[in-house]
Amino acid sequence: MLNLSALRRGRILSGRVRILSLALLAVAGMGIGRALYPPENRFSVMTSTMSFLGSPDAHRNPDGWRYWQAGTTGALLLLTLLASQRVGASIGQPRCLVVAASTAYGAALALILAATWIPVSKNPFWGGTTCAAIHNPVTIAGIFTMMAAVTLDGITLLVARARSRLLAPFALLGVITICGLACLAFWRWKCAADPSLRIFPGEGIHSTPMWEWIAFACLCLFLAAQALAGKNPPHDPRRTQRGHPSCEPMNGTPVMNACSGRADTPRSFINFGKLEIKP
Repeated sequence: MLNLSALRRGRILSGRVRILSLALLAVAGMGIGRALYPPENRFSVMTSTMSFLGSPDAHRNPDGWRYWQAGTTGALLLLTLLASQRVGASIGQPRCLVVAASTAYGAALALILAATWIPVSKNPFWGGTTCAAIHNPVTIAGIFTMMAAVTLDGITLLVARARSRLLAPFALLGVITICGLACLAFWRWKCAADPSLRIFPGEGIHSTPMWEWIAFACLCLFLAAQALAGKNPPHDPRRTQRGHPSCEPMNGTPVMNACSGRADTPRSFINFGKLEIKP
């Protein structure tokens, strides 16, 4: 008999170690990168994007940009882990939508990671093109791909009749996104009407860097909330009654899906002929 409980505990421990290590790398790298930003360059979340901290140009962050790159890489890998945990909790949801959402998540994080390592800089990239000319479109593509991934993820949960606990973060993130896009679109319209105004960085609530920082913070909290909600479904007293499918032994009988409350066959049951591995 294979000790599946010990294997599961080992996986949980190694997963926690990975999450903690990436979190420490993110906090340390981004913290040091921010601390090394020259005071004379006047960093501000209202006028400086995240890319400014990862730029080697003299008027940005020549001493700390490598630390910021390392920290941002740790943060993106941590987000990848959280996204994979969210997808791993998708039993009973439409497979085609799950595959589409997970592919979009992966593509978005890969694009943003690529933009992290192609800094906003006047340094040449290839064929006379500067790094900044590549960084900007890659970043924009990553942002819109992430928006598509979150939208597909939300549609997946809606189709699977997910509980409000899992849908609430989507609604909140959607409201914040719509508000940000509306503010930026209004500022562009105002700049088009008044040529004396500058599109970047924008004034007050119309600041592009400010909304970028808000979006990144909300994305981190969103994926963390989704990963936790998938691992800790809300308790339903009806599912603790004797005879209910969720109370039956793990012998291949259906159990209740954490997201939709519908019956599914548990993934942890494996049957190889005469060999049965049970938790």
